[in-house]
Amino acid sequence: MAVSAAVQNMLLAAHALQLGAVWKTGAAAYDPEIKAHLGLDPIDIVVAFLYIGQPITENAVIDRSVDEIIAWL
Repeated sequence: MAVSAAVQNMLLAAHALQLGAVWKTGAAAYDPEIKAHLGLDPIDIVVAFLYIGQPITENAVIDRSVDEIIAWL
């Protein structure tokens, strides 16, 4: 939970700086070669890769209503 809170704060900070940011893990988090490149031991666990950069578009607007995005069950 501490890592989740820290990553969320980093995402919020990136947004405040008008940067695009996304948290991903996926196969790269488990790849032994990537762990070695990062100086990690094979038993170490990667819990977050943060991709941060300039957004392609400025002030993207979603043209959908909440009802089109959310399904209430």
